[in-house]
Amino acid sequence: MSLAQLASRFSQRLLDRLSPNLADHVSDRVAQRRHVQSGDAWNWKPGRACPRRRCEAGGIQIGSQLLLIGGFETMDRVHDTIDVFDMEREAWVKNWPLPAGMPHSHHGMASDERRFAYAAAGQVGPQCSPATAKVFSIDAEAGEVRELPSLPSARYAPVAALLGNRLHVVGGSAGDRSTPLADHWSIGVEAGRATEPTWTEEPGIPRAGTHRGHAVVVGALLVFGGQEGDIRPRQGDPAYCCNFETPLETLYPEVYRFGPRDSGWERLADMPESISHIEGCSTVFGPHVLIFAGIEARYALTNTIKALDTRTGRWRIVGSMPRYFKNAVVGRIGRTVFFVTGQCSKSSSDRFPGRVLSSVWKARIPDFIDQA
Repeated sequence: MSLAQLASRFSQRLLDRLSPNLADHVSDRVAQRRHVQSGDAWNWKPGRACPRRRCEAGGIQIGSQLLLIGGFETMDRVHDTIDVFDMEREAWVKNWPLPAGMPHSHHGMASDERRFAYAAAGQVGPQCSPATAKVFSIDAEAGEVRELPSLPSARYAPVAALLGNRLHVVGGSAGDRSTPLADHWSIGVEAGRATEPTWTEEPGIPRAGTHRGHAVVVGALLVFGGQEGDIRPRQGDPAYCCNFETPLETLYPEVYRFGPRDSGWERLADMPESISHIEGCSTVFGPHVLIFAGIEARYALTNTIKALDTRTGRWRIVGSMPRYFKNAVVGRIGRTVFFVTGQCSKSSSDRFPGRVLSSVWKARIPDFIDQA
């Protein structure tokens, strides 16, 4: 074993002896020092930690607030709480319990950016528990959750987006947790309520998939990357324990666009990486879409920050995170980006998924992105 591996193992054992938030604080400071030494223009700094360690949480921005819904702390423990982070105050300001039947992970999340969020489908329970077709609206001002008409069938990790007054849900995985789907439905909504009793079938996305990123730009939905396949539960196991012998997923870099008045989907320029587990990891900054971290092939995490200039269709790698991450939640106030919780790699040299974190990182978007 090399000296670097011995040092990494010793550091991990020391962190495991600390309280969760203190352990994350110590490791965040170490990661920050390394990042500063790398000379990256983003200059990431640790912020106030989340009350709970979580990944695969539903995450969405409403005004200056980030909502984190459920999430895994370990494979056997999921959270029953919605926590709210105020990015202007840089503080965790409130929380409330999930209602019965609301998914703990693998949500499709959308927002009107002012008051109401929507959580579509997802997984209810730990390990590789079943998916649901249920859909909920969240009133961030009143702290209330309302159930809307369910999807035609259950889904894991679809894309959800609000285009005008219609909530769209695209793709995801089927009830076996692995089969990719291309289905696309929409329903009318207003102020957190459905204005129609059932969902309408829309043009299916050309490539089926799950764990995708997305953004709404000038009224159109952009869908980024994703994967085919996922870890399945062990057959016949009443606890739905995950079977990690499931064949590896196929990741891809494809990008698609759908406008509410379009008759179908348009394929745009591919991302610079084949990547998945980036739901909740994007933000729109002027004409740019920024996407943070994710999973590359064979479960390897990435730390890259990717930028799409929607005027030219050009992609660039524009920076990096202090660590290799997946399934965080990203929000933005002005030029300040917040990158909240998620799962990091085992070490800087071993990019296999490791610890689930309570960390909050923040950085100012560099000026050179405006000059692209």
